[in-house]
Amino acid sequence: MSHHCTHALVRCMDFRLEKAIHEYLASKGLVGTIDIISLAGGVKELAENPDGFVAGQLAASKRLHNIETVVLMNHIDCGAYGSFESSEAERAKHEADLETAKQTVLQKIAGVTVVKILAGKVSDTEWTFEELN
Repeated sequence: MSHHCTHALVRCMDFRLEKAIHEYLASKGLVGTIDIISLAGGVKELAENPDGFVAGQLAASKRLHNIETVVLMNHIDCGAYGSFESSEAERAKHEADLETAKQTVLQKIAGVTVVKILAGKVSDTEWTFEELN
């Protein structure tokens, strides 16, 4: 394997998070050294379809770049998820999907650590990143 990176990130394609995610990755020393899988809804597809596109991309990242950590990131106010009855219901859905996706990754990709992150909206250009247990 001639190319190696330690992490892969599954994130939403939402342009509003671009700068904040870049800053987050920079704070972790990961800019330019992480495989990024970006699609509407972040981990939604992985949670709903454990054998789908995202699972295949993560398997390729492991095979091609020998990743050690998978970062699963969802965000509040995600259009792919639609609307919710309350902010509590929205958070609960994201937490549930992140956990389902984590378990899928752990079952399908040997030897990786999984980190779950929920991004909270401060404004259209400011976001917080909360690591969930």
